[in-house]
Amino acid sequence: MADEKMQLVIITGMSGAGKTVAMQSFEDLGFFCVDNMPPALLPKFWELVKESGKISKVALVVDLRSRAFYDQILHMLTDEESETAAIDSQILFLDTSDKELISRYKETRRSHPLAMEGRVVDGVRKERELLAPIRTNAEYVIDTTTMTPRELREQIFESFGTDGATGKFHIEVVSFGFKYGLPIDADIVMDVRFLPNPYYVPELKNKSGLDDAVYKYVMDQPVTEKFYKHFISLLKYVMPGYQKEGKSTVTIAIGCTGGQHRSVAIAKRVAEDLDKDYTVHIQHRDMNKRKETVNRS
Repeated sequence: MADEKMQLVIITGMSGAGKTVAMQSFEDLGFFCVDNMPPALLPKFWELVKESGKISKVALVVDLRSRAFYDQILHMLTDEESETAAIDSQILFLDTSDKELISRYKETRRSHPLAMEGRVVDGVRKERELLAPIRTNAEYVIDTTTMTPRELREQIFESFGTDGATGKFHIEVVSFGFKYGLPIDADIVMDVRFLPNPYYVPELKNKSGLDDAVYKYVMDQPVTEKFYKHFISLLKYVMPGYQKEGKSTVTIAIGCTGGQHRSVAIAKRVAEDLDKDYTVHIQHRDMNKRKETVNRS
């Protein structure tokens, strides 16, 4: 960490041009993000970041709420970089046409920060004049006039992602029992109660889908293999679409009656297969609930 340059990105630009979407995008790229950092605190903040030794990428959103920004930020960045070669700072300026900005303010019924009691158009013009020097010195300028939030995210991923990173997309695989309710955060739900149930096999009843005997029982069923080929094929087909639409997490919930046997086995196999191409986390939500109930009785 001591030999690596720490990356600082200042996110600024016209009010209403997409700084909130930009900050969320940087968070998905693994940046430590702070909104509305007063410029006077930047040197102390950066000193604390360096001392921590754990943060290598920082994105700061600075806008009209930090009035001193426009007089100080360029000098502060120059001073920081002259004191140490360990900081690599860049300015990302988000711009939008005056017409589009006015339309966005009208749509949200908000007042412009520089024209709280006046016309939005006057506030936009004042802000543009104020920001002209910052825009000139920015390493990156993105015009969001015709961009959707997803397109802005893609542009930021392309400009600031490393090693082909497209955000911290990952998959959560959850096994559960329908008798305990659906996971409320599920994006995809698969009901595997149609598969033969190991619960009715005496020697398997008190085991779980993580035990080899139960896993083999579930997977050796002809219906299971036929179903699984279709299911995993569907999942692999739709995951790139979720990524393209800007989702950072997809939760796949697989349920059986009690969440102990079939759902656990299928979830285990799904996680292992998807882990070849994605970051995957797995949770067996209800696997031990039946045992807990028995212990209490």
